[in-house]
Amino acid sequence: MWLASLALPAAEVNGSLRLIGHRVFMLGIDALGSGIPGWLANPTCALAVIAGLLGRMRLATALAGAALLLAVSSYRAPAMARANGVPIEEVVFDAGFFLWLAANSLIFATSVYGLMRAARR
Repeated sequence: MWLASLALPAAEVNGSLRLIGHRVFMLGIDALGSGIPGWLANPTCALAVIAGLLGRMRLATALAGAALLLAVSSYRAPAMARANGVPIEEVVFDAGFFLWLAANSLIFATSVYGLMRAARR
């Protein structure tokens, strides 16, 4: 799901610049300098998956929750960018963004399920 999000249209900036998911991923690390933390959802989510695979369900759930919050913060990207002097007036999200958000949500839901299952034992 996450990999598929990289191949789909993800955002349109200022009504003219259309970005595919892999381009948003590449540009996202630069956005950290503009006060936009959404890109950090990617490594945080990867750490959550690793923690889950290692059976560390509390850590996996905490990391997945943090990743989801970071991902959702992308909705505030235009305001955060403007506050830091970046001329972004409008961002319209597209299928790749929503698939990326769904992947983060699924990893969070899976980690919560794993945590609940571990607690029952």
